[in-house]
Amino acid sequence: MSNQPGRQASKKTMQTLPDVTALGWLNSARRFAAAANHLVDDHPDEFLEDAIYFLYSHALELALKAFLLSHNRPIKKVHDLVKLYRDCRSLRLVLNGRDPLDLVNITSLLEKANENQGLRYFNMKSSWLPDLAWTRAVIEDLLAAVEPFAKAARKHQNQSLAVKLRVKVQKPVPDPAKAVKP
Repeated sequence: MSNQPGRQASKKTMQTLPDVTALGWLNSARRFAAAANHLVDDHPDEFLEDAIYFLYSHALELALKAFLLSHNRPIKKVHDLVKLYRDCRSLRLVLNGRDPLDLVNITSLLEKANENQGLRYFNMKSSWLPDLAWTRAVIEDLLAAVEPFAKAARKHQNQSLAVKLRVKVQKPVPDPAKAVKP
């Protein structure tokens, strides 16, 4: 494997790209949380619960990684929410005004529910899931708790705002004059 920026260093660990900031990770977390919130608000049926929990789980992962990055910790290619939480907790991550066990419990329940990628794929493993309203509230509090650290890291590390270009391509419209005739 290559050691060039943007290339995977090994199968076990991967550093973030140098231009990806803690604020970038946090904004990604916000987008996944917003998508989950949208589904909860507009489609509150059980059919979409796995997708909603997956979105919240991913938002949690990205927010924890943003916190670690804001403390100059390398981001490894790991999806273990409990390990990420413990690393953040060792750096004094706390949610203001919330029982400290809320984040521990949400993290543990989402991690356990996603064993064998159970939130992404169907499997026969039963699981316990946190209430959606509780999950949403804890994720929102986590995002709020991480934000000042991500902003401070941007100032301290003299980082500029990152810009990412995404181009959407529409389905091509065939030219009737060039259509193949049967």
